Amino acid sequence: LEGLCENPGDWEERVLFTPSAVAFTGDDDTAWVLESDSNQLALMRLHESERLSTIVPTEFMMTDLAVADDALLVLCIQYAGEEPEAGEEPEAEGRILVLNK
Repeated sequence: LEGLCENPGDWEERVLFTPSAVAFTGDDDTAWVLESDSNQLALMRLHESERLSTIVPTEFMMTDLAVADDALLVLCIQYAGEEPEAGEEPEAEGRILVLNK
């Protein structure tokens, strides 16, 4: 991912923001990259620093990626209920989002 996240002061030139997980597709130099701060999943052509597509889920927070055969598994957390008081753990459920080619 070197070069994709450079120039931190020049936001218009950056291709990726806060990457936290990468899953290679097996096709040439493409990979799915999880951007943690914006909770976006970007399909990237890495050698050209090109974003091919973006997925933005609205109901859950993505935490990690894995590849299984032709599917991309996205590990997620879905928070339930109201925001907890300070020092309390939030109620949450784990989810796995399966994206097929």
